[in-house]
Amino acid sequence: MRRRVVIPMLGLQSDAPGGSARIAWDEAMQLARLGHDVWVVAPDVVGGAPEREEHDGIHILRYSLPDHAPMNPRRASAHQKATERLLRTHLTGTTHVLHGHAPLQYAGALAAVSPQTRLVYTVHSPAALEALASAPEARGLARLLVRAQAAMLRRLERTLLERTQVIHVLSAYTERLLVEEHALAPERMTRIPGWVDTDRFRPATDRAGLQRSLGWPEGRVLFTLRRLVPRMGLDRLLHAFCEARKSASDVSLVIAGDGALRASLESLASDLGFAGSVRFEGRASDEALPQMYAAADAFVLPTAALECFGLIALEAFASGRPVLATPVGAIPEVVGAVEPLWLAENSSVAALTRLLSDWLAGRLPGRAPADLHAVVVRDYSQERRLSELIGIALGEES
Repeated sequence: MRRRVVIPMLGLQSDAPGGSARIAWDEAMQLARLGHDVWVVAPDVVGGAPEREEHDGIHILRYSLPDHAPMNPRRASAHQKATERLLRTHLTGTTHVLHGHAPLQYAGALAAVSPQTRLVYTVHSPAALEALASAPEARGLARLLVRAQAAMLRRLERTLLERTQVIHVLSAYTERLLVEEHALAPERMTRIPGWVDTDRFRPATDRAGLQRSLGWPEGRVLFTLRRLVPRMGLDRLLHAFCEARKSASDVSLVIAGDGALRASLESLASDLGFAGSVRFEGRASDEALPQMYAAADAFVLPTAALECFGLIALEAFASGRPVLATPVGAIPEVVGAVEPLWLAENSSVAALTRLLSDWLAGRLPGRAPADLHAVVVRDYSQERRLSELIGIALGEES
């Protein structure tokens, strides 16, 4: 049976790459391949995109970002109203499934569908906790505004969860957070982890050649891919790298990604005296990303707070590379299951320094690239996990 599926999301993968965007877009693509009528709706985070277009059989609706400042309470309602307007304008007839991947857009879409629509919601990260983690050092009025925003998001998310028939999470860690945040019964949640395209991400046969083609420095390279925002722990990584490099002068650090902290992180690298050993790549293209993972000697995941899954760790494993990580959130579920000794004792600079130093000195265990790739094929293949997600979304679980 052909069904209409509406997927509200935080941003398209092509506009704003990230774990939640990747999962939502992969779902949309697979549903379209299966012959369903798929509509995605998201803010135009880049600017200048048409309100409606089609791509690979998917109907894409975008709305302009609200003019209100990020902490303005009217910004949240503006996202909801814009989502509702787009759907009411462009959709007629029955929507069979609404699968939300972001709270504000999902709330707006709920107002535009009928009571008979099947409601599915993926919690990539609890909304209030995400807001608080976005500004951990806010003080004074800014702190009050962040707390007010978090309280509003917590109320909204609780309402969404109460209305939703299928609640999907990617990790046991997220399950625990939702129990704590909303007293949500564990049996109301379905846990399906994220996935990796293991044909796209795989070990390289010539890593040195890849490093040269990317223009990376000679010697060993640590690589990380992050949004440059506070909770990602990149300031701690720079301090830890500075200390670890004192006994390993042949190593460089490559940081891919963009965000509000880029200028301050570049300044910190300069102040630490290691600017020449730290390379800021900016946003990595989809084409270059598999090469970057495969070219690195190791991937570093220095998260300081609220990592609700860790798709990038799986992409690194699929590329045959070890992952050196802090034990934050769901990271132990992903990295610790492969090699517990690749986890730092905690998320402090001192613990991350010891982890990097031990790896650079050869004191940590290694794993063959083919073995790391095989773990992802076994437990996190796109074919298997995406099929499971679509099954629960459509109500066709086996």
